[in-house]
Amino acid sequence: MNVIGTESVINLNFTPTNLYSCTRDGWKLPDTRYWPKMEREYVGAVKEEMEHFIDRVLRDREPRMTGLDGRRSVEVMLAADLSIAEDRIVPLPPH
Repeated sequence: MNVIGTESVINLNFTPTNLYSCTRDGWKLPDTRYWPKMEREYVGAVKEEMEHFIDRVLRDREPRMTGLDGRRSVEVMLAADLSIAEDRIVPLPPH
């Protein structure tokens, strides 16, 4: 997605979810994915994911997303890539 204004341009790339902006001062690439800071505190999805995972390990509980969930995500992405490359429907493995 591009937003073009009279003073600057913003580009939001959903793959890999980077935010870029360009003003008269040049390009700016704020860290919106990994460790952004707000009022000197780390915030964002990765921080929350890490806190959740560490909490579940310390409490000996299953995380919301399991290893099988991660595997399924990778299978979906690989099938999508293959589908695009070969211009065909790629079935997912049964679960």
